[in-house]
Amino acid sequence: MKKKSQFDLDSLVEAQNAYEERIRNATKVNSDFTTDSNLEIGNSTEFLFKREYIGRVEHFYSKIGVVAIKLDKGLSLGDIIEIGTYENAVRQRIESMQINRENVEKAFEGDSIGIKVNYPINDNSRVYKIYKGKSK
Repeated sequence: MKKKSQFDLDSLVEAQNAYEERIRNATKVNSDFTTDSNLEIGNSTEFLFKREYIGRVEHFYSKIGVVAIKLDKGLSLGDIIEIGTYENAVRQRIESMQINRENVEKAFEGDSIGIKVNYPINDNSRVYKIYKGKSK
């Protein structure tokens, strides 16, 4: 059973895709519209998912499906990451990660970690942490 603080990855991806579609539509209508991570509609404020840059892909090991990431900010098991650009992003929850082939629950700035991924990843891709946020 999931804790209340956890959220379903499919719902997260669905909500993020819907948000990005609204941003694309809004920018077509109003060129002055800002495309940052916050969106206000009228007087109501939406809960959105934000992304924060946390590091870069050092290498993708295709035979074992593992990506090596150099972190600029911390990361924990259970966090959701996005690797790549909006057009070809890969999003997934961190279920395991290793530092020097040792399983760890947390990694910190400056660490190089290995994470099992489900899709091929390009070297030097940007890595983001996805989290719930509220527009200001």
